[in-house]
Amino acid sequence: MQIIWKNVTGCQPNKPDEVDTTSSPTTVYLRRNITQKEITQNEETITVWAYEEAQLTKEEYEEYLELAQIFSTPEMEKMKERLEAQDTVIAALASDAEYTTCMLEMAGII
Repeated sequence: MQIIWKNVTGCQPNKPDEVDTTSSPTTVYLRRNITQKEITQNEETITVWAYEEAQLTKEEYEEYLELAQIFSTPEMEKMKERLEAQDTVIAALASDAEYTTCMLEMAGII
């Protein structure tokens, strides 16, 4: 399953739910980065909701929930922490390598 996010604006009076399982009998709407903004149309300013939205079938949503549950286990959280730590180390090594290369170039060694 691949979740495809699209930028959407809506003029509903209340903030849209991040997960909407009730407005459609066949579709579940996932929303993120929900913000309110004002836009001007024909010299009239209106307030709208802007957000990213993905549409899943009810079956896809059930699969999504199962995967979300797997990825939120303590073991997976520890693995995410280890990966983040590795990313930090790799970024530091890349920075050090770039600095060393610049210094060697300035010295005329390479």
